[in-house]
Order: sequence, then C-alpha cells, then structure tokens
Amino acid sequence: MKAGILAAGFGTRMAQLGQDRPKALLKVGGRAALDWIVLALGAIEDVSEIDLITNAKFLEQFEAWKEREERPLPIRILNDGAMDNESRRGAIGDFLWYFEQACEGASPEEMLLLASDNLWCDDLGAIVERFRGKGRSGCLLRREAPEQLHRRGVARVDGEGRLIELIEKPNDPPSSWVVPPIYYLRREAIEAARRYPTGERSRDAIGHLLAWLCEQVPIVTERLEGPWLDIGNLETYHQGRETFRPFGWTSGEK
Repeated sequence: MKAGILAAGFGTRMAQLGQDRPKALLKVGGRAALDWIVLALGAIEDVSEIDLITNAKFLEQFEAWKEREERPLPIRILNDGAMDNESRRGAIGDFLWYFEQACEGASPEEMLLLASDNLWCDDLGAIVERFRGKGRSGCLLRREAPEQLHRRGVARVDGEGRLIELIEKPNDPPSSWVVPPIYYLRREAIEAARRYPTGERSRDAIGHLLAWLCEQVPIVTERLEGPWLDIGNLETYHQGRETFRPFGWTSGEK
C-alpha cells in the first residue's frame, strides 16, 4: 500500500515562518512534523512506499530533509512545479496531478492520503485494519469544540457510521464530528476521485474531495480517541509545538 502526503502548500497563514519553511518541516516535540508522520506510517503493516508531493519553492528543503537520516520506508519526492501561492494547484489539484503524471494513470488497490501538517496520537495501523475488515474506503472522525466547527470540515453520518455528508466551514454545523485529512482509499474510491469535477468545484482544501466522494462511493468512518494537532496557523502551532506528543513519541525525545 502506498501513502501519499500532500505537502505543496505555501503556509500563507504562518506569516514569515511559513514563507521560509514548509509547515511539514516545522518542529513539534523536538522533531520535524514530517518525521512523526513517516514514523507512524512505518509502523503500519503493508505500507511499502511514501510519495511526498511538494512544490518547486520547497523542493530543496524536502530533499535535504530526506537525506539527513535513514527513514523506515522508501520516500519519493514529487515536484508539482508551483513557485508561489498564486500558481499552486491546490490540494485536490495535486492529488489529481499525482495520479495522472507521477503514477502514470495507474490506480493502486488501496492507499492512504494524508496532509503534511496534521499529527495524531492514535495507532493508525489498527484503524487501517478495521477499514480493511469492512472492505470499504474510510475516513476518521474526531470531536471538536463548538467554537472551532466553523473552521473545519464537519461530518454527518448515518446509523451505521457511513459518511453521508461533509460540509467545509459550515455556518450551521450538523454535528460536532470533524474529519481530519487522513483518508483510506480503496481502488473504487480512487477511480471515482479521479473523476472529480474540477471545473465546478474547489481544487483547494482536500475536504472538498471527500465531500464529493462520499456521494459517489460508500465511505465508512472510524473514531479517533487521542489528541490531535493541526498546524493550521501560528496560534495552533505555538500551542502544540512543545507539549504535543505524537504517535511514536518516547520519553527520550527532546
């Protein structure tokens, strides 16, 4: 199983910090956020390779990060060619470009699609196995405080835990469940996702893809129990950089 990490943003909400360095390479708990993501993916059975999709501006920094130490999985760094926020493809645009260009149009049997600026504490491998047991593509759910819901993708699920609606930044949230940007996609969903109507819908936030996809194929859900860190802006980053303990953290970390 492949894992695709979307890391082609330009950190526009991170002020000068985001202009100089990609969010994925900002330190949390003494290491780059991306280190924790790779460590967590390396603990999942059957993940064979990581594809990191970035842009031309931050390409050299990611290549230097890759060479700095040995990683638990092979990593391929892919450059989408964008040099600034105005020329960016957007998260969904990068996902579609990734399959049509970098993967030569072939859809794997299953894959994980992740953002590069979110960290978690749960064992993602156990969650993947539960998705596999259901034989369906899936997404995660976590509870969010009411005052934060207007900034997130908020989910509505049916009685069997199937995702039936995802609303980005709703004025009237249908629940307190939000969907973090980690998706387990099987071939049926990948093939459907590649038909996403880019001319009619947003190409930016990856949640728009899942909102459309759950109308095309069944998407089941699993709940996250542990803390979560979204490095969305300077405020959330500074709140979590010293205190958050991602999956794989040990007492020996700085």
